[in-house]
Amino acid sequence: MSALANDLDAQASPRAAANAANAQHSTGPTSQAGKDHAKFNALKSGIFARTIVLPHEDQAAYEAIGDYLNAQWKPATDTQREIVLTIQNTTWRLNRVVELESSLYAISAQQQMESVAEKFPDQDPSALAALARAAGYLDNLRAFDQLSRQEGRLQRALDRAKKEIILLASQRIPDPPAAPSVAKEPAPTPSVKPIGFVPPKHPKHMPSFSGPQAKEHRRQWLRKNAPQTQA
Repeated sequence: MSALANDLDAQASPRAAANAANAQHSTGPTSQAGKDHAKFNALKSGIFARTIVLPHEDQAAYEAIGDYLNAQWKPATDTQREIVLTIQNTTWRLNRVVELESSLYAISAQQQMESVAEKFPDQDPSALAALARAAGYLDNLRAFDQLSRQEGRLQRALDRAKKEIILLASQRIPDPPAAPSVAKEPAPTPSVKPIGFVPPKHPKHMPSFSGPQAKEHRRQWLRKNAPQTQA
């Protein structure tokens, strides 16, 4: 090893030791309160927040979006549930950006109203309000541009997630059809002995009678030959 290399190593060793020592003092907060506070350090607008629902926002409204999406898409796998959660979170953030933009319009216009009224004293109130909004927009052009860019990015992410869940839903294996119901054969009707008059069986050797008087002739024959039949 050359002398130059030895000199560089000798210089680098104390520097590396100093950097390592300094790193031990830069690990961030260690207490839970400190971590909770640090988590909200960058929440000036809330756009890039790691926490989806900010302290002043409605947790129930956020959960209602999730309930609606889960009822609509019925995710059945971890991948589908992750995409539905992405849609829920992106929708929430997109609504926040729109709300921020509307609030910024109102605040900036209110700040410009007095100045605009002094410059245009002859204008009616509706014209002054329009001029104040325009002046507020120009005065906060960079902020509006950032909100517009963020809105476009979130909208594209939302569209991609919706396309993914639609594709997965189209590939989902449908539930097997229910087995057709088999009609049961009716149970046999039990034989019931008739109640009431039962016509007697005629003897096999009784002649057949026909004509209008067949019934009367049959009765007379049975009366006449009854003893013989019984014998």
